[in-house]
Amino acid sequence: MFFGDQSGVRPVTLYHVTTTENAEAILRNGFAEREAFFGASAMRIGVWLSDRPLNPAEGASGDAILAVAFNVEPRELSFYELVDDGKSFRQWCLPASLIRAHGKVSIVPTDTGQRFWCLTDIEYLERLFASTHKTNAAITASISAVKASETLLVRIERQLNGGFGEELAAAAFAVSLDSLLRSAIGRTKGKARAAIYMADADGRQLRHIVGMSKAYARYVDGFTISPESLACGLAAATGQAIITADVMAEPRWKPWLWLAERFGYRACWSFPIQTATGKIVGTFAMYYREPTEATPDDLDLASTVTRAAAAILSSPH
Repeated sequence: MFFGDQSGVRPVTLYHVTTTENAEAILRNGFAEREAFFGASAMRIGVWLSDRPLNPAEGASGDAILAVAFNVEPRELSFYELVDDGKSFRQWCLPASLIRAHGKVSIVPTDTGQRFWCLTDIEYLERLFASTHKTNAAITASISAVKASETLLVRIERQLNGGFGEELAAAAFAVSLDSLLRSAIGRTKGKARAAIYMADADGRQLRHIVGMSKAYARYVDGFTISPESLACGLAAATGQAIITADVMAEPRWKPWLWLAERFGYRACWSFPIQTATGKIVGTFAMYYREPTEATPDDLDLASTVTRAAAAILSSPH
């Protein structure tokens, strides 16, 4: 389980630069979610942290430095790392709820922090080398997927016409979404299967984009979005997570139990994928072979996945 028992693990400390007023509020009440852009256009929601305090030339503004300590292995943070090659530092966008639950926040005295603000040339080169020679396979795969997706999106812009638009867009989105799902499934240690569905232009039906088998997709493509529906159809209609710990115990599932039995799952969790403007663009689903309740860590993971999926599904196409 993510951020589980980490006794004996050396703490990882990350830094957040802000104003004195904000720092005092954070120390009293904890971090809150914030929206910001990473790179040219990618929206991220969470708390921005780096492996050292940043200065204004590096995009930070404020006169206070907060340190957040976690008792975790560095690899546990890889899902949230923002890769920007050529930088002399590493950075992450972590959910505020995760920090409140597992991080220890303290303020860094200005005189102690000054050494981070004036790196020597050797320190800069060492950090630059580290940031441009990442070996994390998941990060590398994500970069490749995004690049492939961008290539497909360019082709879509040249080929959009008639009813082919949604099919071409879905093919492009699938590349990035597949990488996202693989990371999410990895966090469950392979216990779950997962899928992402995209809402059609009218917001009436869901299409399977990636995750489950083609055989399963044939049965669920065109699933109705309605308050009378279930699972993803209901999540998309209400904008709320629909957690079914055991489909056998849920009356709504009676007409669809044959599907769950045929494809071997008992628990089905559905989460709406919602843009920053409130539009539902799809759903994220997780399936378990045995009856399974969702834990706070599971909900944190789902929140991260749906935010990332929203950015992908709402990108221009």
